[in-house]
Amino acid sequence: MTTSNGSRVIAWDTNCLLAILSARDENHQQTKASYDSHHDDRHVISVHSWLECFSVLTRRPKPWRISPKDAIKTLELSFAHMKIVGLDVAGARAAMRAVQDAGFGGGAVYDAAIAQSVAASGATIFYTWNLRHFTGATSAGLDVRRPG
Repeated sequence: MTTSNGSRVIAWDTNCLLAILSARDENHQQTKASYDSHHDDRHVISVHSWLECFSVLTRRPKPWRISPKDAIKTLELSFAHMKIVGLDVAGARAAMRAVQDAGFGGGAVYDAAIAQSVAASGATIFYTWNLRHFTGATSAGLDVRRPG
């Protein structure tokens, strides 16, 4: 989808958000380059990815773990320009059915929820380092790609 000002809507998976935040991350440079290349576009994050970032930041082993207060501050400051999107109950049911219809179960439902929520917000490109998690029913018509 292209917005009224001609920009695209770009979505980011948890692993990309974490890579953007940490220069120590092995994927930092590639992810940051992709992120920077979309400076004129609108960005969205699934509420699931947003919460997962908080979880990872606050449970990492020392010395990389940060306090919950600092994690919230980091996320809010770093990604203030990104819209956080999620599914309603009907969307959650649709995600479960899509996973079931594709012959999957378990954690695949979270990936489906992420993909469907960002697609519903108008995203057409979804960046992730876990391509295999977003195949078939979970891709929701997104152009799923690795940064770089």
